[in-house]
Amino acid sequence: MKTDSPMNIRHTSSKIRAIFKVGTKTLLLMFLFLIAFLLESIVLPEQLIILEDTLPATNVIFKLQNRILVIVFFLLLILITKKKYLYLFKLDPLKRKETYLWIMGILIFKFMMINIMEGFNSIGSFALFPFSFSEYLQLLMIVALIVPLQEELLYRGLLLLVPSQKIKYLMLIISSVAFALIHPTPTTAFWLGLGNGVVAIRFNNLLVPLIVHSLWNIFVTFYHF
Repeated sequence: MKTDSPMNIRHTSSKIRAIFKVGTKTLLLMFLFLIAFLLESIVLPEQLIILEDTLPATNVIFKLQNRILVIVFFLLLILITKKKYLYLFKLDPLKRKETYLWIMGILIFKFMMINIMEGFNSIGSFALFPFSFSEYLQLLMIVALIVPLQEELLYRGLLLLVPSQKIKYLMLIISSVAFALIHPTPTTAFWLGLGNGVVAIRFNNLLVPLIVHSLWNIFVTFYHF
């Protein structure tokens, strides 16, 4: 009777352990994503809402407290993992000229994709809101910092850069679809998420897509397609 050599047995055992490790990590990430997604989506009773914007009523609901809860959740995860993922926030990519070419390229890509989907039927225009100076500061703080930070941590961080690099392109699609589904215009949001995901993978960094996201949010806050 033919038996496996000790080397083959060890090789098979190593493969099983590797598969088990990847599977365990994937399940853990899915569980963490579910928690963060619930924190982002849950409708809190008015009695529990401590933080909310004081901007005049618009057609955009920021759910400020939900977003801050997600950010706090991720800060706790970073502390629990003993700062294992702090490399995602390194400043090194921001010191290279190439980074800013990528940022401009992704912004142009997003603008072109939206116009293609709109069929270039109309010329957009800029418009300001009848806000006070303090309201504008609050608006910019939300759209340029809190919203991008929360969404990049969740969709480009936990869903894209943290999982195994072997499945990064699969996770690029999954994270872009998940990002699209939380927005009122999923088709447009998919391309926005895809662009952010591309620069996240290119630099293995969250600060670069965060900058792209912030600049885009500021742009579309005042520009109407």
